[in-house]
Amino acid sequence: MDLQKEKQIKQQMEAEKAKAAQVAPKVEERPVKLREILSDYYYKRRNNLDPVLLRDLRETARREPVTADSYGTYKPGTFTFGSFVLDVEIENGLWKLEIYPGEKNGTIPENVVEQIRYKFIPDDVWMVKTY
Repeated sequence: MDLQKEKQIKQQMEAEKAKAAQVAPKVEERPVKLREILSDYYYKRRNNLDPVLLRDLRETARREPVTADSYGTYKPGTFTFGSFVLDVEIENGLWKLEIYPGEKNGTIPENVVEQIRYKFIPDDVWMVKTY
């Protein structure tokens, strides 16, 4: 009886691993140039950037898109847009966008929020803005 339970548990674990491998975004191994991943604002400041931020940006650039519509392709990860750093995530099937200003005053104009939303989030997603 214990042997059967062990086999069942092992099969469940293998099935979960296979499912996780299917869901995990594919990352291709290719060199990524800084010019491809940094906005002009951050490219000028590339020598002073945090290595963790650069690593996250490179991982995102290598990642395959998870969805597409008639306006473009979309993927979770870390991006730069103007003087902002963006974190796009999918949690429980819901898209989440966090915008971090690169300048000290920290204001984000409404038109920039709208531009970021439509560039990095699929069009069919409903969004709520919280402060």
